[in-house]
Amino acid sequence: MRLGSTIARLIKRGSAHSLSDSGEKRMTERPENLVRVGKKPVMNYVVACVTLFNSGKDEIVLRARGQSINNAVDIVERLKKFQKNLDVRDINIGSEDVTRPDGTRANISTIEISLRKAQPSAD
Repeated sequence: MRLGSTIARLIKRGSAHSLSDSGEKRMTERPENLVRVGKKPVMNYVVACVTLFNSGKDEIVLRARGQSINNAVDIVERLKKFQKNLDVRDINIGSEDVTRPDGTRANISTIEISLRKAQPSAD
């Protein structure tokens, strides 16, 4: 798979499937500035974030769950090298109650990191 098509899928605005409490699939709208961190290589997400900033977005949100939280932190640290004027606006942590395929319930840790291009100082 080509890197370009992977990046396009990472930042593509569209619909995502989610399950309602009754177990039926429903469509939910994803924000344009959201990057969901998963199992892909960290640099794919870094490039996706840089692409969003270069396309005119002033703020983006990284969202990760479970073991991907480490990757989200790595992404922010690597982004600081590409975007010198990067500002971490907000970090939200929490947990989600999920039902596994075998029917058991579990809590999964979550993190949401809001990043913004810092305004250059007028010195």
